[in-house]
Amino acid sequence: MYWTRAKSKTGAVAEVTATDPLVVLDLSTTGLLKLGVSTDAARAKEHREGRKLSEVVYGSFAVDGLLYSSRLTAAACVAVYDRAAGLKLAASPAVELVRQTDLVRALQSLGVSIRAGR
Repeated sequence: MYWTRAKSKTGAVAEVTATDPLVVLDLSTTGLLKLGVSTDAARAKEHREGRKLSEVVYGSFAVDGLLYSSRLTAAACVAVYDRAAGLKLAASPAVELVRQTDLVRALQSLGVSIRAGR
């Protein structure tokens, strides 16, 4: 799922699908070590090192994005660069979060509420 605040004060969600295979740099296991990059680039609470690494990768390699592990859940995450988004991804129309009943129920089960922005 993709989250955005585009036209909605409470946010919106859309389903994003890859229409062609993505070429990603795998930083989820030993990728950072093989590159000689600090693991802070993918696992630190502060995002500065990760942004620097991403800028270097973006400017130096013909990849569509980065594969990394969530620092909170260890789930696989993909950051797709803009150059691939329009060519290799398709998205469903965005739906306001408050209209996504399954998501609202899931958030409520976690004690998370949605409210309009100020």
